[in-house]
Amino acid sequence: MDVFAKIFSTRGRLSRGLHAKYHSLWLVLNMLAGFTSSFFAAFLTGTNDLGYTIAGILFYIWLIGALMVSARRLHDLGWDGRFALALLIPGVGVLLAVYLFGAAGQVGANKYGEASEN
Repeated sequence: MDVFAKIFSTRGRLSRGLHAKYHSLWLVLNMLAGFTSSFFAAFLTGTNDLGYTIAGILFYIWLIGALMVSARRLHDLGWDGRFALALLIPGVGVLLAVYLFGAAGQVGANKYGEASEN
């Protein structure tokens, strides 16, 4: 799917609106997958151990996708995408996330490409 290709890419830029849409979509998809896998694992095996394992794997997939989307948003601000790793630092991550959702991107092209359409 084109959505997954856009989520798992660090090339280019991502506007505020698309950043919010991708994060929301990614969160909902992973929550649905986690709940579904947990339900079926508990239903099929009688315990939820498999469900916890699958939910843990899905969490790391979600985390990688979220960091990649944030890297593209940082590109829109003119920053290196590696600063997305700062989202993993308690306290700093919350402040950076709020900044990413609120800051306006650079107008016109920058070294990461043309400005994305909203």
